[in-house]
Amino acid sequence: MRNRVVTFWKEAAVVAPFLLLLLAGELIAQPNTLWTRFYTEIGAITADFIQTSDGGYAIGSAKWGGNPNRRDHDFVLVKTDSLGVIEWDSLYAGLPDSVNRNDRVYQMAQMNDGGYLLVGGGGGERFGMIVRTDVEGRRQWLHYGAEEDVGYYTCAVTVDNDIVIGAGSDIWRFDDNDSGAVIWRESFQPEGASLHYSTTTSDGKYLFAGTSPGGFGGFDFYAVKFDLDGEIEWENHYGTEHLDGVGDVIETSDGGACIVGTQRFGINDSTRGMVVRVDANGEEVWRRFYREVPGRTYLDCVVETPDGGFAIGGEKDERANFYLQRVDSVGNLLWYRTFERRGSNVCQSIFLMPDGGYVLGGPSADGAWLIRTTPDSLNLPNRVVLLDPAFPSQFIFSTTLSQSI
Repeated sequence: MRNRVVTFWKEAAVVAPFLLLLLAGELIAQPNTLWTRFYTEIGAITADFIQTSDGGYAIGSAKWGGNPNRRDHDFVLVKTDSLGVIEWDSLYAGLPDSVNRNDRVYQMAQMNDGGYLLVGGGGGERFGMIVRTDVEGRRQWLHYGAEEDVGYYTCAVTVDNDIVIGAGSDIWRFDDNDSGAVIWRESFQPEGASLHYSTTTSDGKYLFAGTSPGGFGGFDFYAVKFDLDGEIEWENHYGTEHLDGVGDVIETSDGGACIVGTQRFGINDSTRGMVVRVDANGEEVWRRFYREVPGRTYLDCVVETPDGGFAIGGEKDERANFYLQRVDSVGNLLWYRTFERRGSNVCQSIFLMPDGGYVLGGPSADGAWLIRTTPDSLNLPNRVVLLDPAFPSQFIFSTTLSQSI
């Protein structure tokens, strides 16, 4: 007796589907909607979503409080369970000089003690504003910036529960134990830079990203990593001759980063998705543009998947629909789809779930929208994959058969 081993090498797009099924493989199936939630009661002004430590979700937004003597919008925080059902909500009225001026939440975070942090603009968005709450949404302190036209756009929480804020071209650190007193302020970026996205890294440092005038002829992706004292570890530009705007940044499992966003180009101001992968030193590993996706595409959020690839959310066709695409570890497009609803809908947050599905969240035409999908087959173990025929020749498929003779 001996084993005869036969190996088949074929481009995935041309392997017969019945052969794959015979070999216990599977076609890549785009995930479908498992459930959705609409939150019409909280307003639709820049809703940010986070996944909370108890498996639920928190939504930061702004809405009118119902006082007929005030027509402004104030910060609002909504807490839901793991199925998106509202558990409680809290409204945070602005300071006296912000009456009849809209406040706007740009980003939020959960603190180490389970409380919440809302950052954005107050007083008609002319001043930075921070609201710190306890785990049940009761306000602990409020910080109101002293400088006009300096909004707070992004935030990260330090290991000792302090707060790091991106404010235009500056980065601030605030003391949570002293009601938001300023510890330090640094200006790292080139003039005209704007940092709107951030993440805490696995080594206890901070990665911020945004858009900056660079040496490539337009506005570029820009990222900077720094420590608790504001000392720069690395910074870099990633750009083209067009206008390249960042939508999100995450640390990857190898200590590098993935930056997603949108490139604007051409006389018709066309847009397409742009993704840049960098290593642990901030050096570019690869970049991808997704010309094969028709229409206007904006990429606004990203999460790493178990195979080292990425699921990326955004909006499609002039902010009409939630958009989701899946790429492999080198940025090749595997599939994309939209989730349609009337009006303007912007997917700004994405979470990978234990079963391999996703949760997408963002502002909608009349509030906020949360979508839970079925599992993405690419995130499931022990599978043979055939790429969607719409995206041929993206990698080589290999199957080995062993038979005793």
